Amino acid sequence: MRPGDKIDRADLAWLAAVPAALLTVAAMVVIGPPLGRALLPVRTLDFWPSTLPYVHPKPTEQARYLVALGGALLVPIAVFASMRWRLPSVSWARVGALAVQVAFVAVLVLALLTQKGEVETGAVKLGVGYFTAPTIVVALLIGVAFVACLSSPRARARIGELLALDSRLVRWGAAAVAALATVIWLLPAIQLDGTVADASSAHFNLVFTFDEAIAVLNGRTPLVDYVAQYGSLWPYPVSIPLHLTDGSLGSFTASMAAITAVAMLAIYGVLRQVTRSALGALALFFPFLATSFFVVEGNPITRFSFADYFGVFPMRYAGPYLVAYLIARHLSGARPRLAIWIFLGAGLTVLNNTDFGIPALGAGK
Repeated sequence: MRPGDKIDRADLAWLAAVPAALLTVAAMVVIGPPLGRALLPVRTLDFWPSTLPYVHPKPTEQARYLVALGGALLVPIAVFASMRWRLPSVSWARVGALAVQVAFVAVLVLALLTQKGEVETGAVKLGVGYFTAPTIVVALLIGVAFVACLSSPRARARIGELLALDSRLVRWGAAAVAALATVIWLLPAIQLDGTVADASSAHFNLVFTFDEAIAVLNGRTPLVDYVAQYGSLWPYPVSIPLHLTDGSLGSFTASMAAITAVAMLAIYGVLRQVTRSALGALALFFPFLATSFFVVEGNPITRFSFADYFGVFPMRYAGPYLVAYLIARHLSGARPRLAIWIFLGAGLTVLNNTDFGIPALGAGK
């Protein structure tokens, strides 16, 4: 790169990340509280009196989330705005970008090593420790294995041959294995009236998520005369099996698990479109599945993970995952080719939950 040349866009993006992050944090600190009070007034009268001890409105946190979403746009804006800039010398750009990358990796490693702590959700305290010493060791071994394979021409050739297998048996077999693994991970999420008492913390969270679906059976209408905390649209399709089974808890948990399974397999579909390899997608899907459903509390029999917490899966994540699948198919030229399907899915996701729907809508654009 000669003096006077344009700075590489990738380097410019890394350089812009630091001031963008600092500006975003400053805006979150200053604007967050008044914005939360103005846009998100707290109305505890919307909750049952018996649940008020567990309700902790966070208007400032939600407002800062909105500010953070806006701050994420600063980097691409800076990149596009400075595409025609010419500086006397840009020899420092590569060094600066590399320094930012090293700092980013250092912060990420530090966050992973120190993330253990306690999260309080109402009256329940959960010890959070996703990445324990054994998981970190396994991750390092996997990284070493990747380096060893990629450094060997013979190993690369053999792996390339395996990934290139694309027969109908391989495609359907990989999809079946992904579906089977997903079902196994989700089995603990299915609770019946007689088993929920032994389901670790899952029974506490059902107080909130189950009510949203039951509200439809009781004549309430989310987005009209009922304010849902997690998902405003998912209660509608879930109310159908609930109606057919007289409000059975088993039908509710099975429906939630089924929707989560479809959403997780949508991510397998995304990986399939990106890698163009069924076996490659399957290899990437396994760690995604495992890290999505880390055990937060309990043991392998009575465990509690985000597979059991329906406020996360599927009420928040299912919509964005399905939108991601539509985007991947659209970019690869597969059906449905019309972008209207992406925006329809993203619009429904926003109506269901704005916290996760707004980023999904942005991705669709």
